[in-house]
Amino acid sequence: MRAIEKINQILKSDYSGYEIGKASGISASRISELRRGDRKVTSLTLTTVDKLEKFYDENF
Repeated sequence: MRAIEKINQILKSDYSGYEIGKASGISASRISELRRGDRKVTSLTLTTVDKLEKFYDENF
């Protein structure tokens, strides 16, 4: 599965922004921006993508 698909599944999940942020090291506000569409997944840094992929691999 591609990274963007994993991140989109995370964003559509029932995990709260706080839970994702706490487990991944990404701020809850950044997760909210992604969910609202204020920030595009394609504009994330590689570091952020790595953190979210790790979260996906550990929780899905």
